[in-house]
Amino acid sequence: MLGKASEIKTTHISADFDRFGSHLERWKNNFAHVEIIDIKFSAVSVPEKGERVHALIIYKEGVTHE
Repeated sequence: MLGKASEIKTTHISADFDRFGSHLERWKNNFAHVEIIDIKFSAVSVPEKGERVHALIIYKEGVTHE
């Protein structure tokens, strides 16, 4: 069971293609105590501005990792 809806949280990360990986790693390091349920990725190419990558992270707090 995934848990109650009140226990599920989300966050959104967005960055240009070159910096996205480091943003995602930083978030994972800062939230190492959570259980990631799913990550939804999308990418958009903006003329003259390059590519943007987005991630919707669905997670649950209060999980103990043993």
